[in-house]
Amino acid sequence: MRNEVSLQKYRGQVTLVVNVASQCGYTDLNYRELVELQDEFSREGFTVLAFPCNQFGEQEPGSMAEITEFTRSYGINFPLFSKVDVSGRDASAVYSFLHESTRTLPQWNFGKYLVGQKWGREAILFGEGRFFRHSPGRQILAGQTTHGTITRQPL
Repeated sequence: MRNEVSLQKYRGQVTLVVNVASQCGYTDLNYRELVELQDEFSREGFTVLAFPCNQFGEQEPGSMAEITEFTRSYGINFPLFSKVDVSGRDASAVYSFLHESTRTLPQWNFGKYLVGQKWGREAILFGEGRFFRHSPGRQILAGQTTHGTITRQPL
């Protein structure tokens, strides 16, 4: 039995939607950084939304129970959703919506969509695998979480 969660729950928050994988070379540093971002910005109306995905290099092959157990070692402090496809015929509704909104799709693990409070009207995809702290998105997040607006200009 699936536990369905409406993303309406996150409307009004700034979110970072990430396709995660436990066996990727980027896993360790990305999970550590995602926990750090959640710690730093959660009180300002921000949350990470993690979606396991096995589409890239088959680097998330485990069951949800195995994935959940793996993430415990990082002390994740953000929602971990069911495993999804981010592209193709079986893409999840979330990723189909983000693709429609941005006209871009992740090409590898740890693709990060920074999504504004209006959910989808303001969304930007940042490079896969890159650590968010070194991207323009980090500066946008630091300056915009309380304002609820994400713009493309700083990029």
